[in-house]
Amino acid sequence: MHADERLLPDSKTHLQGLIGKEKYPIAYKFQIQNLQKDKKTILMSDGHRLFTNYKDIYFSGRIHEQISPSLKEIGGEIRESNVNLLHLGYSYTGEKEKQKNDRNRYLLKKMVKEEPENAYAHYTLGQFFALNGKHNQAIKHYKKAYQLHQLPADMTVSLLNVMAEELFKVKDLHTCQKYVEKSIDKVKTQVGGYYLLYKLAEHRKEYSRAIQHLNKILINSAIINKSGKQISTDVIIEKDRVLFTIANLYYKQKNRELAYKNFVQAYSYNNKSNYLKKAFQLAIELGDSKKFESLFELQTSFDQKDIHFLHNIGINLIKKGFHKFALKSYKSILNIEPNNRLALKRAAGLYAKLSNRKKAAQLVHKLQNLSKSAQ
Repeated sequence: MHADERLLPDSKTHLQGLIGKEKYPIAYKFQIQNLQKDKKTILMSDGHRLFTNYKDIYFSGRIHEQISPSLKEIGGEIRESNVNLLHLGYSYTGEKEKQKNDRNRYLLKKMVKEEPENAYAHYTLGQFFALNGKHNQAIKHYKKAYQLHQLPADMTVSLLNVMAEELFKVKDLHTCQKYVEKSIDKVKTQVGGYYLLYKLAEHRKEYSRAIQHLNKILINSAIINKSGKQISTDVIIEKDRVLFTIANLYYKQKNRELAYKNFVQAYSYNNKSNYLKKAFQLAIELGDSKKFESLFELQTSFDQKDIHFLHNIGINLIKKGFHKFALKSYKSILNIEPNNRLALKRAAGLYAKLSNRKKAAQLVHKLQNLSKSAQ
């Protein structure tokens, strides 16, 4: 492991199961969770972090050292594993980040200077520039790495995708698409390339095509989850995020029914309140009481942060004449804050409209007692 990597506790048993079993040249891939600067976002990658103590396996490169070239030379085997590491290096900020960048820049430039025809050296220097927002410099070294035709097949596909990503950032969309198509031609069951095609289509406001690419991501993600990645650096995008994006694209096309359906599907995979809020807003726009019913049944509980949203939903439902469902909204608020005066007042009015005068009177009485105790 690298100095800035940590073995996750639930991987200890998996790691112990791999040690000391093999005598011939084998390297195991570990899954790496790369913590980003916001200390919340995790981007996944993998790398060879365990290999047999075999005399002809060695690291190459001044930085981002690799054992795979030497393993390939002796006909060694690469295997998958269930071991997970947490990588802290991308989360560094301030002086620690500066020190790491200065060191990496020096070593990578030195490696390229010493080995100008080394594709991996150009690839890693390109990655450094990309991470630091130097898009044109990244593209220059990515292109050189690609032209040298030295990288193994899966790394070449990764190179095509990261190069296309940088080209997208500098608005060279035609060349970006060309490299993405080359990537997908080499490995059709991937996510990264189709994500870039989605970004291109969305940028061009080709929303139907963008939705097609997102649906392809859903299909490929299911295959990858079952059978594994063909590209070690391929990205995995959570299903709910893809569905949420599809829903927003349908909304841009004014297809509210399909937008609603995908917001609900996104929520069914991950109970994020934002997904449910979008679905509620669409149900109000569509004026569909059955949708209100199903949404209130779908949400098991609201919390403090949802109170403002529930007030807005209640107001909109009252305006549309859906008093029964507006009452559910205010009752949800009262489950969170039993003494919320605005919710008590509106709920009392709604009970009266729905001819439940007894319940309305109880809430009015509670409001009066709250007012007296406040005096």
